[in-house]
Amino acid sequence: MAWEPRCERYRITGDVTLHGVTRPAELDAWYFGQATDGRGRTRRAFSATTMVRRSDFNIYVPPQVDPARIVAGEEVTLQIEAITTKMET
Repeated sequence: MAWEPRCERYRITGDVTLHGVTRPAELDAWYFGQATDGRGRTRRAFSATTMVRRSDFNIYVPPQVDPARIVAGEEVTLQIEAITTKMET
């Protein structure tokens, strides 16, 4: 298996849609390199992360919910891990 390790950092800007609400977002992204598998397919690894506020997407906790049962805070981190395969033409 051939491996070309890297750790290049990028900034990705775009839109995030949650609960039917779309807001602009910036993701910190990293490219970790590529490898060729046993079948000769090239695969690349990426990671991206951003923080969103739940209230920005109209995701609220109903007032009758016991605060001890809330499992997510107002600020939530979204994390994406992806391994892609190069399409052969």
